[in-house]
Amino acid sequence: MIKKKTIGLIGDVHCQNNSLEKTIEFLRDKCDQIFCTGDIVDGKGDPNKCVELLKKNDIPTVLGNHDRWALSNQMRALSDATNLDELHPISIDFLKSCPATINFETHLGRALVCHGLGENDMCRLTPDDSNYALESNDEFQKLQLRYDLIFILFGHTHRRMVKKIKHQFFINPGSLLPEHDPGFQILDFFKQEVIQYEHTMNGVREIEKFKI
Repeated sequence: MIKKKTIGLIGDVHCQNNSLEKTIEFLRDKCDQIFCTGDIVDGKGDPNKCVELLKKNDIPTVLGNHDRWALSNQMRALSDATNLDELHPISIDFLKSCPATINFETHLGRALVCHGLGENDMCRLTPDDSNYALESNDEFQKLQLRYDLIFILFGHTHRRMVKKIKHQFFINPGSLLPEHDPGFQILDFFKQEVIQYEHTMNGVREIEKFKI
């Protein structure tokens, strides 16, 4: 298996096709691979255009809870819900093909891409969680038993995060939703750093670096 040196990480998309296109354009020539943590649908933009961009750029994507709900016609009373009849057949096929998790190797150890935590797309982990919140989080505790796993790359909360807990780094790029400080990340496993970027009215801006 080829070890990744540098990856781009895109969080919850929620139909933001314009931001997704700008993100991909920024990342395309800077990374070995781009990954997406899911939730492509349910938003004010164009979900079919989002799928087209992900497919065109060969971006491995995991299935988010909103994607799962759309495919099963559940929770469609949500604000800005994407109805199944709005999705092109190729978009439906793409979402159906998205796995719950993706594993890959880096120069610093194995990484897991998921939406919530592990196989559970509804499990939450936030930067504020500690003590009992971590002790009572079953999915988190399962991942902590994986000593072969160093990086957990996830979404769901729309909150950017880089946090080391014991031997693992939990990394969330945030969301592309305009009301949630839209941004994304570059993970450089050679330089051992995560770079957080945000979208502004004047373009993409680097806002923070984290050591890993």
